[in-house]
Order: sequence, then structure tokens, then C-alpha cells
Amino acid sequence: MEIIVIDSSYVNDELSENEFRDSVETLINEFSTEYKSSDADIGRGADWPAFVFEFLGLFFLGEKIEKNLNSWINLAKRFHAFVQNFTKELSTILIDAKGAELLAINHIAKENRIDKLEKISESVTRIGESQWLGDSKLIRFPFSIFSFSFRVNDEWVYIIGINSNCNEEFVLRYRLKNYYL
Repeated sequence: MEIIVIDSSYVNDELSENEFRDSVETLINEFSTEYKSSDADIGRGADWPAFVFEFLGLFFLGEKIEKNLNSWINLAKRFHAFVQNFTKELSTILIDAKGAELLAINHIAKENRIDKLEKISESVTRIGESQWLGDSKLIRFPFSIFSFSFRVNDEWVYIIGINSNCNEEFVLRYRLKNYYL
């Protein structure tokens, strides 16, 4: 999972880049100490400095949600709290599809006691491309809407859209019916 942190020191004269980066890393370490970081520029023409953080080892070695449901829900709650705290304390962050998936799972967990969760589909709508080239999809396409559909407890289907700014764009919920009765 990757996040991009917009460098607030670029537009705030009271904060140096080093002070900002130290504050960012303090908040990042509260979420996970296993990450790689690098500098980036996601501007489309003009500079827009940012930092990229790639979190390592968070996703249970690629196992599906169904196999580690409680772990996924706990990670989703932790990530949601991290995003809320980070954006309140410091800066805007941009997330990738994995971060958006965690926020979607957190939304479902707030509304339901989840005994069974199955991801049905995932899609990405790219809104803008940066001029920064690199291996990271998030750096190349930092502005996206991530759409997920989940079957919850074999009773509901949720379709949730999360944008890369960590905001819910839409939430649709459908009750499943037994059409054979």
C-alpha cells in the first residue's frame, strides 16, 4: 500500500521541509514502522512536492479477506483512524487502491457486524495523471476514484466509491433477496 503526503511546507513559511518531514514520519510510525519513503513531485506542469510512503507487510501475504476477516477489519479501523488523525494534524494525503479498500471495509464495519465479507469487484477510474514518471502507479496517477463491491453476510451488497483524497464519493447498499421463493 502506498500513500502520497502533500508537502505543506511548500506553501507554509512557518514550517521547514525537514520539520514537516519529521512530523510526517512521527505520524506514519504510529501506524506502521515498516515502510519505505521517497520524494516525489506530482505537479502537472508546476512543482507540487510530496513524499511517497510504501507500507510493507500489512496485507497478510496476499490472502483473501475471507481468510483473515478480523485482521482485515482491525487493519481497516486502524487505517481509518490514521487517515483522520493525519489529515486533521498535518496535511492532505492521497491513497492507492489498497488504502481505499481499507476505508471501504471500515465503512461497512461501522454499519454491520461482519461475519462474512467477500469482495465481488474492484475498479479504478483515473481522473488525472502527474508528470512524474516512476514505477509507482500512485505517483503516475495520483487522482483516482476506486470503486468496490462487497457481499456482506450473504445479506447485503455494498458498492462503495472512495477517491484518492480518502473521501467517500458514494455508498450504495442493496439487500439480497432469495428470488427462488
